[in-house]
Amino acid sequence: MQVPSSEGMAVDQLTGNIYVAGYRHQGIKVFNQSGRYLTSFLSEMLEFAYDVCCIANYLYVTTVRDIVKVDKATGKVLISRKLGFESGGTALDKDGNVFVCHCTQPRVTVFDASLTNCRSISLKIQGYNPNKTLTRCICLTPEEMFILFENSPYAVQTFSYKGKLKRCVLPENKVEKASDFCLDNQSNILINELSGRQIKIFNKSGNLIQCIEKTSYRQNNRTNIVTRGLFVNEWNRIITSPP
Repeated sequence: MQVPSSEGMAVDQLTGNIYVAGYRHQGIKVFNQSGRYLTSFLSEMLEFAYDVCCIANYLYVTTVRDIVKVDKATGKVLISRKLGFESGGTALDKDGNVFVCHCTQPRVTVFDASLTNCRSISLKIQGYNPNKTLTRCICLTPEEMFILFENSPYAVQTFSYKGKLKRCVLPENKVEKASDFCLDNQSNILINELSGRQIKIFNKSGNLIQCIEKTSYRQNNRTNIVTRGLFVNEWNRIITSPP
């Protein structure tokens, strides 16, 4: 499955379809779970899409400066709102609220499902350096937010939903230039190493429990891991390996 300059992606848990945000091309590309191309959602408001998440009948897409709600069946843009900051990763909670990381600030903005109301959560990051630390990705559990950082002493830290630091899970020296991560249903942490040849799996205490060799994957490409089934998004292709 070939995708030019792809970024974030989401898997529809109902249909298995894969939605890919393409930073250097306009729109969202849609594939089935076997990797067959289905359609594209093209819109000026979806230009430079950075990340995408899926819930019920909708997609939420973040671009560099906007957040957009999209009908996942038709691709029609329903709502668009200016973010006012450079976005990092995006995640949804069980109520459909949209959590968006600020890439260059220790902060998460939370939008309701209609994108009408929002609130900001300031993160008390361990080892935060305002000139270096970047907020890459976010995953949610009912109890806490897991956030992946670059250039912080701890690559993964967890926070309460009020932004209070709860745990420093992974020291940065345990991973090599992590580009993305996800949680499985046991809150194990799957991390892709951008410059390595492995996907590392850690338990929620930060202990390494498994390494998956990426022998068939190209190195030096960003990879997004969506589920334990390893739907993997590289810069130029999608690799699907369902369980």
